[in-house]
Order: sequence, then structure tokens, then C-alpha cells
Amino acid sequence: MELWVCGFNAWGQLEFEKKLDWSDPPKDFVHFQKALVDEQIEFVQGRAEWTLVKTSSGHRVSGHPNARKDDALLQLLLDAPSSLVASNDTETWLVSPENPSTVTLSHTYNNNTPEPSHTLPSTISQLLANSTAFQALTATGDVYSWGQARFPHLLGRDITPGSPAGTPCPVTSLQDLPTGPIRHVASGPNMTAAITTGNDLYIYGQRSEGPGLIPMFDEGGMLDGDVQSVDVGGHDVREVTCGKNHMLVLTMEDRLFVMGTNGSGQLGLGEGVKCEEWREVKLPLGRGLRIVSLHTGYKNSFAVVDKI
Repeated sequence: MELWVCGFNAWGQLEFEKKLDWSDPPKDFVHFQKALVDEQIEFVQGRAEWTLVKTSSGHRVSGHPNARKDDALLQLLLDAPSSLVASNDTETWLVSPENPSTVTLSHTYNNNTPEPSHTLPSTISQLLANSTAFQALTATGDVYSWGQARFPHLLGRDITPGSPAGTPCPVTSLQDLPTGPIRHVASGPNMTAAITTGNDLYIYGQRSEGPGLIPMFDEGGMLDGDVQSVDVGGHDVREVTCGKNHMLVLTMEDRLFVMGTNGSGQLGLGEGVKCEEWREVKLPLGRGLRIVSLHTGYKNSFAVVDKI
């Protein structure tokens, strides 16, 4: 297997094989590059200063040299490798294999202590976080969200007395869709994406502030309201990943499309090239290889590659 990477690399979080020389600081990767080769590569999580993957020889951490010692989230991921873990700037939640339908609060960084655990109607298959909310995908294809009330668009649902912000409640706009229930979700800081069993793509979230945004993520774009469907040039979607104002999509034909801001090269299109429409990126893969999963970290992107 191979791990291909691009984007923000100030702490060397995209470099697994190279010993960093801080007299010559790491540079961003503006095109996809092969960063790691191993019999097994499982992307675990990417943060602002480090990236964690699991290989045949165990976990590999790249990035800031003090990350392993100083970062509580990284230590939790290393100590509980079989648990689902999601974290943002306010809370960390996990799902243990012993209680696969229960989300448990692992840590809170503010003074408002939420309920310590919530049990959902079925097994949780994915647990994700955006900047102020959490999402859980269950085995029945239902998406539940909970988090802070001040950014309701990041919850993807209305906040009511019967559906409070801080309690996991269904994102009802992702139920009873024309092409079936949800099979996969992905979250970035300001958005969440979901794919149905019929390979259609949906998105919800909150637009970011600041210059340089593209229409999809700017005022009046797709992140200013309810759950909306996304057309990727008429293609069925196999995989999706969301960063901060950028997205990567893998189609059922194994074609990689990108859209969004690209200030650190996170789209793999070259330096400073932002993309206001879906644009295909072709990785120079060897014969018999294809992308099997997509991931994002802090202003960077990752593609896990395996044999067909």
C-alpha cells in the first residue's frame, strides 16, 4: 500500500521517512507525493502539528517532535486503537468496542460539562467532528449530530426542545433519500458530507469568514442552509473527504476530483491555484494500483492507495 500526500507541511506532518532538519524547515507539498509504502496503511487522524497512521509495524507519527509527549488526543488514539475517537477544540468523544452504540465524553475543554454518554439505537460505524459539532453514523444509515447551539448549520438540523443541540439527534434531512440511506460520512472544520448507498453526495455546514473563498463555500453558497445534494459532473461518488473550505471526491470510476481553496497546496494542483469548480487530479500511480480512501488534515490531503 501507499500513502500520497499534499498541502500544509510546516511541522513535517507529511514526511514519514525523512529525518527533519529544522535548520532547513519543511516546505508545503503543492502536488501529491508518495510519502509512505507499507504492507498495511490505515489513516487514523491528521491534526495541525501531526499525522497518525497505522502500519504493519504499528503506529507511525509524523510532525512536531513533541507531539507524542504533549498532545492528549494523540495519546488517547495510541492508547485506545480499537475505539472510534473524534475531537474538536471543545470536546473529545469516543465509542469503545465494548459499547459500540454508546458515545462517551472523554474530555472537555470548557466549563459547560455535557452529559457524559449517550446511547444510540444501533451500532455506531463512524464518529466525526467539525469545529463545533459531532456526527455519528449508525449501522442503519442514520446520521446523528450534537454540539454547540450557536452554529446550528454545523449540526445539519433544527434545534428544538425535543431535539436539543447538546444531545445526539437524527439529521432528518439525510433520511428517506431517493438513493437509499447514508453509508459514509466525512467532516471538516466547517462542513460535513454524506454518501448514500446509491452513491449520491450531500453536504451541510457553515460558511467560513474571510477573503478568497469560492462560491460553493461563500455567502449564498451551499453552506448557508439545509442539507443539499452535490453534483460531481454527473459521477457516482465512492469516497469523499472535507477540509477547511476544500473537498476531495473519488468517483466509482476511480477518478479523483477536487474543489476549494488551495493556499497550502491541499488540492494538489500546484501553488496558489484555487478551484471554483470540480477539477480532476491524476496521481502517477503504478500499474494495478488505485485510490481506496481519502482523508484530510489541517490544510492538507491524503490518499491511501492499494492494489486493485
